[in-house]
Amino acid sequence: MKKRKDKSVNKVSSIYDKLFDCTVHLNRDTLNCLITHNIYKDAEGNPFKWTDLEKFAKWMDNRLEARRNYLVEVLTPHKYWVTQKKGMERAFTGDYWWVNDVGMYNCSICT
Repeated sequence: MKKRKDKSVNKVSSIYDKLFDCTVHLNRDTLNCLITHNIYKDAEGNPFKWTDLEKFAKWMDNRLEARRNYLVEVLTPHKYWVTQKKGMERAFTGDYWWVNDVGMYNCSICT
């Protein structure tokens, strides 16, 4: 019997994986670089491109800051601390500790 691969494995990518999915082209002769984003596209469907590393870094900082501000608004302070600041809940005290229901449980950040 042929073993079937699970197609759902490794399909989830975080917002940070998508944000850092870039290709850098470096011209060795002129030392110019072109940064192309593989996920974000402009209104015409072309990928964002930067020739200036500082502009790219500023764009990334703006995106990360907007994401942080959004999460602060949406999450409770405790959830933000646990999910973004590497905090921990006390053992055996989480909301789902006693739940034995069958089903799929999703991350509160990824959904």
